[in-house]
Amino acid sequence: MPNLRDILRRRRSVQSTRQITRAMKMVAAAKLRKAQSRVQDARHYESELDHLVASLLYRDPELSHPFVRPETDPQSAVHVVVLTADRGLCGGYNANVLRAVRHHLETTFCGRKSYLSAVGRKAIEHYRKLNIPVLNSWENVLEQYTPAQAGVIAEDLKNSYLDGTCGELWIAYTQFVSAVSQRVRVERLLPIQPQQVASGLRTDHLFSPDRQTVCDEVLKRYLSTRVFVSGLEAYASVQGARMTAMENATSNATEMIAFLTLSYNRARQAAITKEIIEIASGADAVSASS
Repeated sequence: MPNLRDILRRRRSVQSTRQITRAMKMVAAAKLRKAQSRVQDARHYESELDHLVASLLYRDPELSHPFVRPETDPQSAVHVVVLTADRGLCGGYNANVLRAVRHHLETTFCGRKSYLSAVGRKAIEHYRKLNIPVLNSWENVLEQYTPAQAGVIAEDLKNSYLDGTCGELWIAYTQFVSAVSQRVRVERLLPIQPQQVASGLRTDHLFSPDRQTVCDEVLKRYLSTRVFVSGLEAYASVQGARMTAMENATSNATEMIAFLTLSYNRARQAAITKEIIEIASGADAVSASS
């Protein structure tokens, strides 16, 4: 027979856990609403910037800029910046990103020298445990992510690209779809290939002071904007994954509490029944002896 005290102790423990997971779910939901609003605004800006870059490359396919190359060297080194969360308790979010990066390193980048940069403590700790060197790392930046912080990350990535350390820049992050759906993306940042941008754009622009100056500034903003929007997507995905994970944990705790309550009631009823039988048996024994 289960010990009644042990069942009660376990039920109180699960109840305390449920209070924590329920509170974490509410916090994640509040953060998600704000993060989702920022993602939607940033996506609109990124979309307009993409159209501008596409228009520039369409009108001038031979544009001279280190960020633009019609072809890439298939043997050149790649630099991948990996965006994860700083904390856990968000389901398989971090594992999915790290798994996708490993898959690309073993397939898409197979045979090529690879460099990694990490944004988020989980990625940093993961590669440290595996003794994989990381060029640059940033912790606790996505919580209050700003364009200035994205600019710092983009500047380091740009330097590794321009100084010849790598021939391609890639970014691995999780695209926010909804609170219950996130999609891992591993995308190339640089170089930009004219044939891969939207074709058929015939939007006319006036350039001041001149086309080359405008292109230099636009392409610089293009890189920092991609890094910024990817960070916003990653943070919103973290909160969505954490809200879903805590909701599932709360539901599981509720089911466990119901099961433990039923077990307690059964054990208590069994104990009472046993006592009644013992009393009745004792009374029968006394009556028989008299």
